[in-house]
Amino acid sequence: MVELKREKVTIPIEECVPGMVLMQPIIDEQTGTTIVSKGQMMTTEMLTRLQNFKHIQVWVSVESMIVAAKEHSIWKVDEKTLQTYKDYAQVLKNFFEEEKEKHTLSIEKLVELSDEMIKEFSDSYKVLACINLLQEMECNQYNHSINVAFMALAIGRWMMFDEVTLKHSVLAALLHDVGKLQLSPMLYHKKENEMSSVEKLEYKRHPIYAYQKLIAYNELDVEVLKGVLTHHERCDGSGYPLALRDEKIGKIAKIIGIADTFEELRSEYNIFKTIKIMGTQMIRKFDVNMLLQFCNTVMNYYVGSTIVLNTGEVGEVVFIQTQALHRPIIKIKGKYINLYEETQLEIEKVIA
Repeated sequence: MVELKREKVTIPIEECVPGMVLMQPIIDEQTGTTIVSKGQMMTTEMLTRLQNFKHIQVWVSVESMIVAAKEHSIWKVDEKTLQTYKDYAQVLKNFFEEEKEKHTLSIEKLVELSDEMIKEFSDSYKVLACINLLQEMECNQYNHSINVAFMALAIGRWMMFDEVTLKHSVLAALLHDVGKLQLSPMLYHKKENEMSSVEKLEYKRHPIYAYQKLIAYNELDVEVLKGVLTHHERCDGSGYPLALRDEKIGKIAKIIGIADTFEELRSEYNIFKTIKIMGTQMIRKFDVNMLLQFCNTVMNYYVGSTIVLNTGEVGEVVFIQTQALHRPIIKIKGKYINLYEETQLEIEKVIA
């Protein structure tokens, strides 16, 4: 990844927000008088006062732009919603820890949780906002499974699933990694490219372990069990544990596969790189209609987001292009740049 080399950038005064730090003084172009000195942090009062003077652009630090952008993020949900999201992760944590200690699962608690998630998070924006705002939370099995369940909920709605299928999708997503509890902690925390051939074979059995554990619970519909067992199957036959192909994979498993892959990639890459990988390198692995519906819909929520280019410049996403979802039209200093045409430019970070 290219490191940001610029410590400061110039932006129009009308694009400044409170919290940005000046790297050069602001001087009135008519009188030559210094209005604000170097090193000052902009405030709301300062920006209001500057409207009375003639000036075009100012130098601000990149770091302060990133901080200020986060404060003015497109992802805004109330504290109650965020706390509800965190509470769900705690419920799931308790669920898995109970299994480790007592080797039994309180399935009814998870059924209640899936019902509550569907009821409380009726807006896809709230789902994506929570996932984005909590990117810095500890990356663990519980938060991962909650995120996958939320993404499965969003995708199911976008695909217009009926209520029963939607409920089964969320419940299967919450349970999709329960088989990993039978793996050794050392193996669970390894990345697949770090595993030996023997370890990979063992790791790829976790959907089977989950199915064997869950089949004993009458509360679970057969579609939920199939979703858990086959969530790592891929349409091109490259998945596991059964190497099924497209027509043999149910839509619940297909949804969880997309949600699970998206969540894993998002832990390493920004949203634009993630969608590029899924929409190009992985397009044969997933149901094409489902994947395109997912990618097109999710990217529309990032219009208005603040990004940092590999040049160090900070801009705003103003238009998502269907021919290249990962290369939007952006605006920097009042100028519009088409990243589909400017191929030397790359989005390095999404900061708000």
